Amino acid sequence: MVADEKGWWQADLAPYGVKGIKEYVFQTGPPEMQAMMAGDLDVAYVGAAPAVTALSQGLDAKIVVPVQINGSSLVLRPEYKYTGPQDLKGLKIATYPPGSIQNTLLRKWLKENGIDPEKDVTIVGMAAA
Repeated sequence: MVADEKGWWQADLAPYGVKGIKEYVFQTGPPEMQAMMAGDLDVAYVGAAPAVTALSQGLDAKIVVPVQINGSSLVLRPEYKYTGPQDLKGLKIATYPPGSIQNTLLRKWLKENGIDPEKDVTIVGMAAA
């Protein structure tokens, strides 16, 4: 959004023959991939899980470079003591909706640590905004 506002996209892409861009804002990766599958996007900055899902559903594209390597963090209020994943049982965890990289990795991590994401915790979907 900053690059668009400051005109950096135009300046940086003009040498490649790009005359203009349209920038879109999506709440999460799955609708962004739907737009790409519909032909509305040429390039997407998106997590791996939505991209892989779209590729498996026929998106004619490829992942060319990882752009976020540090991942997301699990943040816990101080009144809840944390010594390990089992301490999360019975709690509500907010993350992006199913299909997002955060949701996918959270559910995988919970299962790897003996926590059933459907029974042991409540996963609350949230939007990027």
